[in-house]
This record gives sequence, structure tokens and C-alpha cells, in this order.
Amino acid sequence: MTDLANLFLSGPSWIIFGLVLIGLELAVPGAVIIFFGAGAVLTGLLTMAEALPGFQAQLLTWVLSSLVMVLLFRRKIANWFPALERYDPRPEPQEILGRRVEVTEDILPDRTDGLVRFQGANWQAATMGSPIYSGQSAKIVGRKNLLLIVEPVDGESDSGAADAADGAPRSDSDASPYA
Repeated sequence: MTDLANLFLSGPSWIIFGLVLIGLELAVPGAVIIFFGAGAVLTGLLTMAEALPGFQAQLLTWVLSSLVMVLLFRRKIANWFPALERYDPRPEPQEILGRRVEVTEDILPDRTDGLVRFQGANWQAATMGSPIYSGQSAKIVGRKNLLLIVEPVDGESDSGAADAADGAPRSDSDASPYA
């Protein structure tokens, strides 16, 4: 065997490969790549102990140990690192009603340029009631395509008109977006 082939079949090479895969788990979360990395580290340790004589045995050990670890431990590891927000690709309108959202851009009555944070993304929002300002919470009361209709959460609305950055009152004179 050539020196280059021996380098790739050595225990330390398997361990380095495994550590790279474990590091990739940080970039591509999903609790799968980490187990292939752990399988490579195990293969490297067994190779260094001279328990795996050839490439076929090393490859078979890596694949089988990785798959066994995925099947046995993936759910346990995934539970340690839950997503900050669960993402539902198509929430049904009935399921979103009553959900609390954070207002990220002011929502003024009869306008559609407000924004709320829902399921990890910004959604356009409108209100038919009093204004809801950035940083406040709102409750979803309806939906029209990609526009969420919201109302202020009790105790967080401000009945006075907010001033724009230049000190002039904001205009609420646009036609209703829900008609």
C-alpha cells in the first residue's frame, strides 16, 4: 500500500474526519451528522487499536456504528436542542386564531404596512381597532391570504395617535384593506 493510502486509512485520519463531521453539525443542525462523526471517531480508535485491518472493515464499522447511533440516540439528542420556534409550513386559519404575536413594526388602523413576528418570520399585519406599536403583543383574530388581522392584547394598546419621527401625526386615512 502506498503512503498516501496509509494516511487515509490511519486512525488519526478517521478521528479528524469525525471531528470535522461533528463540527458540521453546528452549521447543518438536524442531529444526524454528529452521529456519523462519532462513528468515524470510533472507527479511528478501533483502527489505532489495530482491531480493523483493512479499508472494507473500517468503512463497514463506520457506516454500521453511525446508523446504530442515529437509531438509538437521535431523539434523545434532538430533545436536548429543541428549536426556538416550531415551524408549521401551512398553518390553517383556525389554528392560528388567538395566537399571540410580537409586533415588530407599528400597526395602524386601516393600513397594511405593519409587521408581526409569527413562526419565526415577519408577516404583514393590519388592525381594525386601536394602533399597536412595535414591541407590544397582539393577538391574531383573522387572516386574509398573507395578511394577518390582529388586535392588541388587553392592557397593551395605546388609544392616542403616535407621532412619526419628524413629530407630525401619522395618517390613518387609507382605505380599509379588508373590504
